[in-house]
Amino acid sequence: MSRYQIAGGAIVVIGIIGILYGPQGTGPWSTGCIGAAALGLALMIFGGLFGVEEKLKKAVFSNFFKSAIAVVSFFAMMLGMLVIMIYYAGSIVDLRPWLPYAFIGLAAGVFGFYYGSAYKQNVEMLKLAEKIGLEPARTGMREPDGKYDIKGVVEGVEVLADLEEMPGSRNSPASFNLEILCRVGNPLGVKLKVSPEGALGGLAGGMSQVPYWDWYSVKTNNEGLILQVLPAARQSPGSVFGKNYGFLSMELKGGEFKFSFGKKGHFEPEGGQKYVKKITGECAALAKKFS
Repeated sequence: MSRYQIAGGAIVVIGIIGILYGPQGTGPWSTGCIGAAALGLALMIFGGLFGVEEKLKKAVFSNFFKSAIAVVSFFAMMLGMLVIMIYYAGSIVDLRPWLPYAFIGLAAGVFGFYYGSAYKQNVEMLKLAEKIGLEPARTGMREPDGKYDIKGVVEGVEVLADLEEMPGSRNSPASFNLEILCRVGNPLGVKLKVSPEGALGGLAGGMSQVPYWDWYSVKTNNEGLILQVLPAARQSPGSVFGKNYGFLSMELKGGEFKFSFGKKGHFEPEGGQKYVKKITGECAALAKKFS
């Protein structure tokens, strides 16, 4: 969110407070407060476009529109849930006529919140796409690239990347997750799942030993091939599948090979460019072995 949008939000709040607690009735005060709230709302909607490259403005506006859908959907979901709970708790007010609308609001709210949250394009990823030889993806629920931000061909493999940033709070530091999808031919029909060992992370029936993959559970239907390709991917100290790059898991199923990474802290544009480029390169190199 840009500083213009933050300022717009503050102006909206000030305008609403002025309307609620200022002199009642029509007059200069109420007119000014309504005008301030309208100005703040306009800044919230269009403020993100200031200082943004022309080619990114469409994505920024689309992101704000989807955020607005998510916010409205959240309140619709909460209101629908509240009406349903009050009705089944035995409300003294007859809410039966409103019950169908409550269920519709709840269902539409869940769908809208998911849509508005999942299909936004990360602007920082769009900025670095061209610098690392990739391009903006066709993001959307009915688009071929789904939730992914950027895409391209690396090592002869189609690669898509999605970045999710969590701002953090008092008790939780900021963090980000990067998901890579490589589309492969997989003519042998190999299935592979690698995840951290542990009570929740381990996989029943996993391979007993895979060199260089200590503390990870590996499950596959083709152990011979995996023993040939997986150790080489992690044997280098600088491999992206080590702790330094926040590797979490990978899964090959059908023609999709997904890799998940996550780190604490903010995604910095300069360091992020090298980070994403190296990860997409090594993920594509591994995925190519299954093409």
